[in-house]
Amino acid sequence: MADYWIYHGGNGTGGSPYWTNAYPSWSHATIVTALTVQNNRFFVAHDHVDPISGAVKAHNGPQSAASSLIVSSDRDDTSANPSFRVGVTPQFNTTDGLYNLAIDGNLLLFGVRLESGGDLSLTADADERGIFHDCYFKIGHARSFATNGYIFGGTLEFSDNVNTAITAINLGTGCSIDSLSFVNASYRTGYIFDLCAGNISNLDIRGFTNIIGFHNTSVLQNSSFMNIKTNPTIVYLPASPIQRLGEISFTNVGPSNNPSKFSQWFLNGGLDSTNAIFRNGGASISGYPTAWLFRTNTVCNEYKPYLSPWIYGSVLPGTKTFSIYITNNTNNFNDNEVWLELQCQNSIEPNGIRLTDWRNTDGLNNDGTFSITPVAQTIDSSSVWIGLNDASQGLATYRQKLSVTANIGINSLFRVRVCIGIPNIASSRYFYMDPEVEIL
Repeated sequence: MADYWIYHGGNGTGGSPYWTNAYPSWSHATIVTALTVQNNRFFVAHDHVDPISGAVKAHNGPQSAASSLIVSSDRDDTSANPSFRVGVTPQFNTTDGLYNLAIDGNLLLFGVRLESGGDLSLTADADERGIFHDCYFKIGHARSFATNGYIFGGTLEFSDNVNTAITAINLGTGCSIDSLSFVNASYRTGYIFDLCAGNISNLDIRGFTNIIGFHNTSVLQNSSFMNIKTNPTIVYLPASPIQRLGEISFTNVGPSNNPSKFSQWFLNGGLDSTNAIFRNGGASISGYPTAWLFRTNTVCNEYKPYLSPWIYGSVLPGTKTFSIYITNNTNNFNDNEVWLELQCQNSIEPNGIRLTDWRNTDGLNNDGTFSITPVAQTIDSSSVWIGLNDASQGLATYRQKLSVTANIGINSLFRVRVCIGIPNIASSRYFYMDPEVEIL
């Protein structure tokens, strides 16, 4: 491990006094070599100015290797370990020309300011992972911003009239954008993200006043959005999302009139939460009533059902019936079409977990067909659904209760989920579920 100081006023000899002898540029031959070596430390002056006339690529090995540290440091601190101070000038800067800026390697950057005259790329290779804390990123005019790393805090600035999506790329080990703020977000039109996969959380995107929605592609993988403030009209997913792998979810996302939006999508179906239609006296989040609207795709069937998220709770010993209430505007569901699964500790296996479902599968034949005639799930004649109040929505005509009874042996945690085995359920069927579990 070796330490290096970077300041445009340095003489390039290295050593103490550190800022006087600092290397004047990232393009200095000593620094270029040092950036390819693992576990080095670079202290860059908080007011360092470094106009670079070409693309920059710092590479120091795969993510399995030791990381190098680049930290913005207080130039008033002349010690061998200067204190942290967020950069106030562009410490990586290719804005003098339309040059791309690539920070590519197993690097940790703290408080560094990066301004690109072209594309800005952060650890885009599959074998590397950069970590960026409280950094400032500025994209060149109408160019791209892409990351395969982890961004925590900091700011992303869009140049005048820039119109580029934020690309978060997962090349095997995931990426993350957390607590990033935005400058000139209104320059962006269309969609905010062009996301292959990643975890996006703790953002305020209300400044994107000219965008349509989150995502501009129908090809998605393992993407999660959490704790995000939005505008009221934002679109969460394209009209026909095509998922290659895993889950797409939105949790606690939405505008001030629906701040606890929840949405989840798999290959065979998904759900959207709403506070416009709900069961009277049912579930609520932060004081807002909520229900889940289900949709399924062509590949959904009884053998590959769409599975809702688990709903968790606790229960005392005894014989208990767990119920979930549903409604739709077309017809009643049979027990081989929609059913409830329960997982809990019971008297048969008091130290273990037992899964019980309410699906009519006892008559499964060798050819995969059923010899038992499906029966309708229990009719619900007491629930009142708010918002389903016109003919097009069916007036909540078909109301049912999905139930599972279990003998609970001890004080137990439990979880339930709804399973849907019907393909091509459209939103126009108004298939809603109240995510409040009734236990009797």
